[in-house]
Amino acid sequence: MLGRASPWARAFALVLLAATAFAVFAYRESAAERAAVGRAAPDFALPALSGGTVALADLRGRPAVVDFFASWCEVCELEAPVLETFFRRYGQEASVVAVDWREPAREARSFRDRFGLSFPVLRDADGQAAKAYGLTGVPESWVLAPDGTAVAHFVGGVAFEDLRDAVARAAGAGWREGSPLAAPDDPAASIEVAGDGLVVRRASGAAFESDDGGLSWQPRAPSEAETGPAPPSGVRPPEGVVARAVAVAQGVAYLVSDEGVFVSVDGGRSWKPSGFREPLASGVAMRSPGMAMLGEEPLQAWGVALAPSGSAYFAARSGIWVTAGPEGPAVPLSGSPARAFRGLAVSGDALWALAPDGDLYVTRLPASQRAHPAPAGPRMPDAGRLVDAGGGWYRVPVAVGP
Repeated sequence: MLGRASPWARAFALVLLAATAFAVFAYRESAAERAAVGRAAPDFALPALSGGTVALADLRGRPAVVDFFASWCEVCELEAPVLETFFRRYGQEASVVAVDWREPAREARSFRDRFGLSFPVLRDADGQAAKAYGLTGVPESWVLAPDGTAVAHFVGGVAFEDLRDAVARAAGAGWREGSPLAAPDDPAASIEVAGDGLVVRRASGAAFESDDGGLSWQPRAPSEAETGPAPPSGVRPPEGVVARAVAVAQGVAYLVSDEGVFVSVDGGRSWKPSGFREPLASGVAMRSPGMAMLGEEPLQAWGVALAPSGSAYFAARSGIWVTAGPEGPAVPLSGSPARAFRGLAVSGDALWALAPDGDLYVTRLPASQRAHPAPAGPRMPDAGRLVDAGGGWYRVPVAVGP
């Protein structure tokens, strides 16, 4: 066909073929330079909101998390507490930076201050860093090895546990795991108040007890009849529902399960779904301010504890949730660490939260949630013996004796 075409048509076709070939070549060259798992991460040097410039080279020497976000992104709002929780837990062992994508400084600063972010927040005003990292939407996170090689890439919201596991892979043998109250194949599963002390159980049933507010623990010899926390008397779970945990006080009961949270107002004899729901944000990315399309599903929780006031606290996938009564609604507890907790306990003036890796957190209950006078039970250690976890929460530095 080209041989019978006019000279002008042949010239045009040749130019078009050359342009196409060049575009393909340029695309391949560009793709080869963009970030990818297994490659060296693209360099950047971006201004920080706190002043100065942060470059990729500044992050080398230990694992790093590079997160791209925008202040208008709803999923970014859900992910921000995860990044802050991770930084407060592992900031001595891994770097965390958040990169604001193509926004004025005032917008990025407002977002930082709203969520109390204590790690560096950078500005990618012209989007060139995002382009080098192949950004397709926000949020997106990259986990880098100490030498700058990309080890993991998360498109959309990322959970604390997924981020921790990726950083552990990036760190290799130098990574320090968490509390000795758990093991990789035997996670922490529940916490309860026992007299003046606390008891933690692993999934296998192995138990530990503490009489000093969770600072030191001793293995607890199980009795023949003890396999875990005893279910409250008279409680009958809904037919076909497997209860993860149940709490009852003053005739009101809450049950958490794979199907969501159930509520009973007759002490656990009959139940109805609570209707408590949470946004499904993990893996969801936003590409424009108009794409507010978060789905919802029943609140997923693994533990429940009741305050003397009647408020119920839930150990949920995205942190601690709270409701003032059986009619709801349930909402995230402001400032609580964004982790997938497995157990909760209330004692006197304190709320305890247990993560699956054995990390133990505690906060002082608001005065309106405490019993007066306070009953006997474990008390929070002095703040000087705890690690600040932000939002009024502390992490307990756990030690297990021989």
